[in-house]
Amino acid sequence: MSKSIFVALALVITTTTINAAPLITSAEAKQLGYCEGVYIYTAQLLQMQGNNGAAINVLSRASRVVAATMFLNRQGEVVPGNRLEAGKLARQSVKEQLDANPKLVVAASDNCDKAIAPLIGRASQTGETLWGKRFFELSQTILDQYKKQLGL
Repeated sequence: MSKSIFVALALVITTTTINAAPLITSAEAKQLGYCEGVYIYTAQLLQMQGNNGAAINVLSRASRVVAATMFLNRQGEVVPGNRLEAGKLARQSVKEQLDANPKLVVAASDNCDKAIAPLIGRASQTGETLWGKRFFELSQTILDQYKKQLGL
């Protein structure tokens, strides 16, 4: 084979790999959903305590989680609802768990920061767009919506 065929083949493989975002496992989806719930819970708690700056900081983490969930579950420009179900169920369990033991809030948030870092990294480094936005642009859009919903 000629050198140009190898180059063309490498470009096709690279392009295919970049455009086919890796889907996340069910366990990873649950982790992202759980952490989104932890961050939202924490942000609302901070807001009730009058600490709006810290609440916005935590909301920015939640927005990155949602953006990562969307990027890692997408199929082209579509995010199938069934791919989001595991995270939704995990997210719904957070309030009850943290209401029962408020001392877990800080530890849960810290654990989430560590646990989801690789997933955030994987989603943010694709260089791709979803709905015309790169990862951090989508994350910022989501953060703006969160702030509006909470009146921040």
